[in-house]
Amino acid sequence: MELVYKLRQYFASLQPENIRKLPDNLLGEDYPGWVVKLNGEVGVGIVTDFEVKVNEKFTNVNLYNKHLVIEGEKKNLLLLTCESDERRYEFASIAAIFLDPGKDGIDRGNLKTEPISWWEKWKDLLGNASVEKSVHGVLGELVSLKYLASKSNSDNLPRWTGPKGNSIDIEQDRKNYEVKTTTNKYENIITVNSQFQLSSIFNADLLFIRVEESSSGFSISDVVRELTELGYSGEELEEGLLRLGLPENASARDKKFVVLEGRIYNTTGLFSTEGLKESLGDAASHILQIQYKIDLTGMDHEDISI
Repeated sequence: MELVYKLRQYFASLQPENIRKLPDNLLGEDYPGWVVKLNGEVGVGIVTDFEVKVNEKFTNVNLYNKHLVIEGEKKNLLLLTCESDERRYEFASIAAIFLDPGKDGIDRGNLKTEPISWWEKWKDLLGNASVEKSVHGVLGELVSLKYLASKSNSDNLPRWTGPKGNSIDIEQDRKNYEVKTTTNKYENIITVNSQFQLSSIFNADLLFIRVEESSSGFSISDVVRELTELGYSGEELEEGLLRLGLPENASARDKKFVVLEGRIYNTTGLFSTEGLKESLGDAASHILQIQYKIDLTGMDHEDISI
């Protein structure tokens, strides 16, 4: 409890953009720890090897590495930080577990060599509500982008617009594409959210991708490399992935999948909301969102190889 109390003290008193070493008697001289207040976040850090690269996020908590000058020497710190100043009191308890070296330093050694393993166990304990639930969805958009690009001229590549908050995932000239990705091996049901203020989300053709996690497949990072070879800006792709919560070095980007099936459905205008809007009359302007649940079974489509 002494460590938790000291962390709460430091979180409250440390000035922004500063770093402070914890007293040796709390962790032991061989297992130093630091408290940081950087970029509006409070957190703790330990020194790790320079080859360690981590960038993970879970709700308001981040685990990442950062090169910092400590005691006059540049070091690679593994940082656990909290974005919410209002939650720093509770965060101190988790930070203490992160810093605790364990018996004979075993926990500290494991953390330095396997930081992602520590991160995954912690998330499982609290309930994984992180962005990883949509990793396969992002992969589906990227492989669809690659497929469409392979059918296009290099000077007229389709644009990945989903990360910018657009209602359409991919645009090319006057053609729009919505991408739906599933890990369900048997169902052909998709769920679509649409806003009345916009055109129907199905003012687009539908790319339906079925995937399965597999060590022999490919990852988001793999597809990003292939897209840059096709002429896409790596910087723009990274910007989009960052907006989706999948920054460079995030472990979720290395999850591998195989594509079991790919289809294109000509759905432009097929599921328009216009009739529904008319039937609602004046109430339509007050309804912000509707949801489609569509069974694609039996609908005409083109099988594609991705």
